[in-house]
Amino acid sequence: MPILLKAALTALLVIPLSTIAGEKVTLRCPDRGWAEVTFHLFQHVSVLWENNSFYVSDARRSQSNKFYTFTNRDVLSVKNGFQFIYADSGRAVSCSILSRVPTQDLRLETLR
Repeated sequence: MPILLKAALTALLVIPLSTIAGEKVTLRCPDRGWAEVTFHLFQHVSVLWENNSFYVSDARRSQSNKFYTFTNRDVLSVKNGFQFIYADSGRAVSCSILSRVPTQDLRLETLR
């Protein structure tokens, strides 16, 4: 196994998993209902819609905005609130925040 890969795996085992944290934001969005958006480590973002559709994104940034493009081609903007641009209609909507919770409460147990 390459040395770099060993070092990366060792670092993951040493870092407490509770420090690999993010935030879960529940939104109410026009025409689609609620959405649970989870901001993971390394700018990865996922969204679970009320109809159980689940999508992941990559992070796309401009200088002052954050945009997340999901696998269904929806775009989430997180500047001055939360706005989705729905890929199927091209419509931009503002979503209201229902809740925000940190995700560092999750702790994975390891067997020794």
